[in-house]
Amino acid sequence: MGGVVKTRILNILLFLCTLLALVGCKQLILGTKAPAARSVHLVEGSPQTGTWAASEFVMHYEYLFNRAKENDFGLLQFSAFIEKTAARLDSLSVWIYLLDANGKIIELKRFYASGYKDPAYMEKSLARRLTTRVPAPPETVAINFAYTAAAWNGGSR
Repeated sequence: MGGVVKTRILNILLFLCTLLALVGCKQLILGTKAPAARSVHLVEGSPQTGTWAASEFVMHYEYLFNRAKENDFGLLQFSAFIEKTAARLDSLSVWIYLLDANGKIIELKRFYASGYKDPAYMEKSLARRLTTRVPAPPETVAINFAYTAAAWNGGSR
């Protein structure tokens, strides 16, 4: 019984440390300036489409943006298909950054996260339309994207 309690305590501590690290990383990102050349100015009220390319993938997206009314939050409805390049990946994560008029990041939302998976599993998961809804603070005027990717090392799990 002592081993089970120890394992549970270790699991809780690991979870709390992970949560603390994630909150700390988000706080480091918020308020920083995103690259202006890669930012997408939001158009309100009608569906908009675009493409965002990185060396490991291309993301074809569509969004619908409704601006905040009277200091309330607006809404960004976002969907995309992600196409990988020829290189195989062990993992891929994509974030959406909400930006203010100065290009500063005011909020972020993880859009896709594969975890470390077999490349065949990831290819299957990317073959579908991915969607999310992001509450948009009143000062939101643009979006940008960030990602992390790990190349497939050819090993088995």
